[in-house]
Amino acid sequence: MRIVVYSTNSNRFEAADYEITSFPSRAHEWESVASAYPEHRFVLATQLPGTFLLDLSGGGLGEKAPSVEYAVLRGKAPAALADEIALLRPDLAIAYSFWEPPFDWMALQDSMIGERLREKGIRTLCNPSRSQLLCFDKAEASRFFAARGFACARCVHVKRELYWCERGNSAIESNVYKEYIFRELEPLRYPVIVKPAYGLSSYSMLRAVSPRQVVACLNSGKTKTDSLVEEYIDGIQAGAEIYGRKGAYTVLPPFLFSTDKWGITSPKQGIKLGPVLPVASCGDGDGSAGVGLRRSLGALEQTLTRLATELELDGVAQVDLVFSDGKWYIIEVNPRLSGLSDTNAIAFGKSPIERLLEAALGGGDAGFGGDNAGCGLPLSRCSLCGLLPHPRPVCNFKIPIMTQEDLRKIASLPYIRAVRQLENKAARQKREVGYSEIIIESEDGFASIVRHLEELESLFPGSIDADFRAKLTGMAGLLG
Repeated sequence: MRIVVYSTNSNRFEAADYEITSFPSRAHEWESVASAYPEHRFVLATQLPGTFLLDLSGGGLGEKAPSVEYAVLRGKAPAALADEIALLRPDLAIAYSFWEPPFDWMALQDSMIGERLREKGIRTLCNPSRSQLLCFDKAEASRFFAARGFACARCVHVKRELYWCERGNSAIESNVYKEYIFRELEPLRYPVIVKPAYGLSSYSMLRAVSPRQVVACLNSGKTKTDSLVEEYIDGIQAGAEIYGRKGAYTVLPPFLFSTDKWGITSPKQGIKLGPVLPVASCGDGDGSAGVGLRRSLGALEQTLTRLATELELDGVAQVDLVFSDGKWYIIEVNPRLSGLSDTNAIAFGKSPIERLLEAALGGGDAGFGGDNAGCGLPLSRCSLCGLLPHPRPVCNFKIPIMTQEDLRKIASLPYIRAVRQLENKAARQKREVGYSEIIIESEDGFASIVRHLEELESLFPGSIDADFRAKLTGMAGLLG
């Protein structure tokens, strides 16, 4: 079967301004996939930077997998891009969407392309565009969650055009909409998070402790689009991925997310640690502080399976969660690959494309223990409990830009499973320069992850944020 794996980018991307380094290389990963599935021919069709797909070098494609075909897409509109992909003669087209700021809408474009391909009689795996648009609009998504009985944060949607409608309109003496918003802010439980209704990740999120402070945020000029004023749920923040299609979803165990001093997850300084497994997994004790968290996983799996069904997901999605007072709250859904995708792949030994192939072609696994029994997904036998499988503890975190020599040294350490660095040479602000993403794997439990971090800190002084160790130690304590 000829399988085209595609993704697009609606932003301008000057490849010469970026240096993207991956250990292992993406080409190495894709050659491994091609070797594991010799009955299929893979074609990677994407626009730059081709996150999860390409290695870039000198403003163009770098290393290529010998057994894989490559095509750089040139079109701009979904119809033209679908025509380009159709010319590659796919038997199956799989959306492998990534993201770029300021708007998380690349996956929406990929879905429209997939729908065009289906009209041409080409088999596809891509989430429906209506679900992509719903999740892109955080206010609509919040209403969707509440209307269908999912636990979620109460919020107020502020439409910027109406909030400032008196500007340039001398006929308006009193802004009635603004007065309405002021009234709606009063009964919210504070603190709250003020965030763009159409943003990306945790960028531009603000915390407010009173209605007056919310109004100051709205009036400050920091809000450039519609805003969502959302009650802050105090609890354990986490994320989980869902793979599959209607009637056959695989919910992967969640990973814990660290937060900053305001209780917000940081896209460039955060820690992801997991997977979180049921208490009964492989003789694990039940004395850890996170025992309630771990006993709740069956309920979480059922909730996310229902969520996937309601959204009619067809591929992959990542869900932001908070566990509070014994209940899982849904914060956002991102129907695309995510910062968890590589991390989950390392923990479970199964790449995102393998999970998507299983969804498209049949087969795959069946959840992570809805009865709080068993330790994971059925990939290979666990020697401790005989169930399938036993994932290894994994930690994903980010550090400042490193030299190529230091990156190679880090990648050579026995507990390092992946190193990714994105450097923007044209950046004007420090926060835009980029970062190095490190993924650590342990065979000896979560406590050894902390020891590995300490060793990394000693080998590369100043590379680890001062409070990383404390955050990671606390997170590891929750997982036992």
